[in-house]
Amino acid sequence: MKSLVFVLALASSALLSAQTADTALSRAVLLPANEVPSVNNTSRAVADVTANAVRDASGQIVSGSIDFMLRATLPAAITVTGINLYSGVAGQNGAIVISTGLSASNSRALQSGTDLLHFQVPIRGTDAAQLATLNAIFQDPTKFYLNVTTTTLPNGLMRGPLAKAQAVVLQAVLTSDSVLPATADSATGFAQLIAIGTRDAAGNWTSGEVYMASTATSSDQSTINGFHIHTGSTGTVGAIGLTATVPPGAAPDPNGFFVLGPINTEITTTNTVQTGVFTNLFVNPTSLYVDLHTVQNPNGLLRAQLRPSDAMRFPLLLDSANEVAAPYVRFQAPAAFTLYTLRNEDGSIAAGTLLTDLNLRFLEPQQFIGLFVHDGAALTDGPVSIKAAPDFNSDTGFGNYYNWSQPITNLAALNDLVQNPENHYVNLHSLTSPGGVVRAQFAAPVRSAPTISAVISANLDKNASTLAPGGLVSIFGSNLAKVTADLSGWSGRQIPAALNGTSVTVGGKPAALLYVSPTQINAQLPADLAPGAQTLLVDNGNGPGAAYSVTLAAAAPALFFAPTAAVVKNSNYSLISAANPAKAGDILLVYATGLGQTSPALTTGMLVAATPLSITPAVTATIGGKAASVVYSAASPGFAGLYQVAVTVPAGVTGAVPLQITLSGAASNTVTITVQ
Repeated sequence: MKSLVFVLALASSALLSAQTADTALSRAVLLPANEVPSVNNTSRAVADVTANAVRDASGQIVSGSIDFMLRATLPAAITVTGINLYSGVAGQNGAIVISTGLSASNSRALQSGTDLLHFQVPIRGTDAAQLATLNAIFQDPTKFYLNVTTTTLPNGLMRGPLAKAQAVVLQAVLTSDSVLPATADSATGFAQLIAIGTRDAAGNWTSGEVYMASTATSSDQSTINGFHIHTGSTGTVGAIGLTATVPPGAAPDPNGFFVLGPINTEITTTNTVQTGVFTNLFVNPTSLYVDLHTVQNPNGLLRAQLRPSDAMRFPLLLDSANEVAAPYVRFQAPAAFTLYTLRNEDGSIAAGTLLTDLNLRFLEPQQFIGLFVHDGAALTDGPVSIKAAPDFNSDTGFGNYYNWSQPITNLAALNDLVQNPENHYVNLHSLTSPGGVVRAQFAAPVRSAPTISAVISANLDKNASTLAPGGLVSIFGSNLAKVTADLSGWSGRQIPAALNGTSVTVGGKPAALLYVSPTQINAQLPADLAPGAQTLLVDNGNGPGAAYSVTLAAAAPALFFAPTAAVVKNSNYSLISAANPAKAGDILLVYATGLGQTSPALTTGMLVAATPLSITPAVTATIGGKAASVVYSAASPGFAGLYQVAVTVPAGVTGAVPLQITLSGAASNTVTITVQ
C-alpha cells in the first residue's frame, strides 16, 4: 500500500508546484416559503457555503472543495435525506450540481430547536462538471440555491439562494483599566470578532453572523458569564448590542489564563439594534466596544474599543520535501495564510490572528495533530511560537481547512515574522509524521539591499518629480520591504517611521510611512526639510540601499486624479462626476499634496488638528480657464501630508473643464471636472 501511495504522490506533486489557494464565502437563508411549491412550516436555517479552490499558474481552478455549515431552527425533530446545491434561481426548480451525499439510506437527524450539520464535499480535478460548478460559484453564487430534503418532504422542506458574503476582521486589546465602573482586579487580553454577512440589492442585511473569541490573563478566577458588543465610545457606558452565549463553566485556569470561543452569534435581521451594530462592525467599528463579565465582576472585567485590522497575505506551498526528516512519501498542500493585526503608534504589532486556508492533497485518511508556526530557518527544527490550528482530521486526506486562530499572545513572534519572514515556517503535523508532514517558510530570504527606480508625488503623476517638504510621495523600486503593510490596523496621532522593518530617511531625517511593499512605498516627506537636492535612503531591514537624489521646492502642488479627480462638493462631500456635476457658485474641495509648510507649522507624521486650521500660503485657482475664488487652503484635518483647497465655481463655465491651482509660482497638474 505504501508503495502505491508513493507512486501516486510523485505523480501528483509535479502538478502542484505552481498552485495557489483561493476561497469565496457565500451564505444562504433557507425558508419553507422558498420551496416550489411553497411549504407551510416554521422551520428556518442559515448556511455558510465556503468554496475553496486550488488554481494553477494560469489562474484556472484545478481542484477544490465546498464546505457546508447548516444551522437550523426547527419546530420538531426531522430526518434529513439531502442537503444539495442546485443550479437555478427563485421560483424555479433546478438540477442538483453538488450533493453532500445524504440520502434516504444515509440520513442525518436534526433535533428540535437549534441544531447543525456540517459537510465538506471534495472537488477533484477529474470531475469536469463539479469543477465547472466551483468556478461558477466564484463568478456568481446567486445562480445556485441550497435545498434541504427530509423523509416527510422528499422534494424539499426549505431552501435558499446563495448570496456572496462580505467579511470583516476586528480586534481589541483588552484591559481592566478601561472598565466602568473601575474594577479592583487586574486583567489584560485580546478579543477578535469576525463578522460575515449578506445584503440585498437595496443594501439591507439578509443575514449576518459574528464569531467572537478572547484570550486573557486575570487575577479574577471566577466564572465568565458575559461577552458583549456595546455601543459607545471610550469612557462611556453604552447599551449591549450583541451578546455571545458563553458556555457554562468558562473560567480561567489556575494561572489566571483563559481562552474563550470562538462563539457564533447569528443576528436577527428584523432587530434594528442588532442590524445597526452589525453595520457599524463594517463601517464604524471604533464606535463599539467589547467587554467580558465574570461572577466576581458583573459590571465588567475587561474592555476595549473595537478596531479594524490590517491584512498581510502569504501564499505558500507546504511541501514534505521541506521537512528536516522527510516523510516516507512526498505530499504538497497549496495554502494561503493571512495575518490580521492591530498596530501600535510606533508601527509595531499590538494584536493578531492568523487565517489559515489550507488545501489538503493527501492520498489516504489523515489525523493531524496541529498546525504551528515555528521560529527557524529553512531545513532547521525551530521552536513553536504560534498555534495556527488545533487537531483535526480528514476522512479521505483530500479537502480544506479554513479558519482563524485564537487571538495570538506571542507578539514578539508576530513582530519578527513580518520583519524577517524567512526565519519562520508553518508546519502541519500528523500522527504518522509527528515531526511534520508538510511545511513552508513564510518567505525566501531577501539578502539584497533595496533599489530605488523613481520617486514622484503620491498623486502618481509621473512628471511630478519635484517635491515639497511635508508632502506625500510614492517610492518605486525593488526589495523595498519584505512584507507588504499599510495603516489599516494602526491607531495613534504620529504616523510611524518604520513598518515591518522598513524605514526611509530624506536628508538624514525620518519620513512617515503609510504603506510599504517590495516594489512601492507611500510616505510623507519630513516637513522641516530645506528646498534643494536631498538624499533619500530606504532600509528594508538589511541596511540602506544606494542613495537617491530628490529635488525639493517650497511648494510643488499636485492634485489627486486617479482613478478620478479628487474634487468633492463642500455641501455633502459627494464626488464630482458626469452624474453629479458642479454648478456655478458651488464651493468645491480640491484634494492635493505638496503645498508645503503651513501656519501653524506641520510636524512630520503628525495627524493635523481640526482647530486651528493649518493654513498654507496664498493659493490661486482656475476652472475652465477662468479665475476661481479660493475660500481657504489648508492641511486636511485628521491626515498627514494631505491638503484641501476650497474654491468657488465661477459663472460662465460648463462641460468637462480643467481645474488647476498655483502656489508660490508653482502650478499644479490639471484635473478635469464636470460643470453644469
